[in-house]
Amino acid sequence: MISISWLLAASLSAAAPVQAVSVDDAARQAVSITEARQSIIAPCLAAAPTVGSEFAGPVLQVIDAQTLCVAQGTDPSQWVQVRLPRAQRAETRGDLMAASFARNVTCKTLRRADEGVVAACAVDGENVGRMTRTRAVKAAGLNWR
Repeated sequence: MISISWLLAASLSAAAPVQAVSVDDAARQAVSITEARQSIIAPCLAAAPTVGSEFAGPVLQVIDAQTLCVAQGTDPSQWVQVRLPRAQRAETRGDLMAASFARNVTCKTLRRADEGVVAACAVDGENVGRMTRTRAVKAAGLNWR
């Protein structure tokens, strides 16, 4: 099995290097907190698993409150895009991040979606949707952007 820390390191190593800027440049490039931020989303391009099949792996990307990517390898071309069924959707992206990011999930494919699959997922046997509604996960979810 692939280690989560190795996958995270591999996915982060593909990021652009940090560039030093002066205080003046930083001030000019500052973005208002009311402006929408453009997020960096790697396309999760792995082939959709067949309906009824189970697959597992670490969550390396949470796109929104209902969509995550389950890694089957180190490259985003090996990540399965999963949309959670209505009963498992989180209220916020932060809640889903706190419940699943960098954790191993086991998912069962319910049906194909336009992109990826709709699948029910669990962390250590616990339903991801139920986890997002716990007090501890909601508190941790506030720290994710």
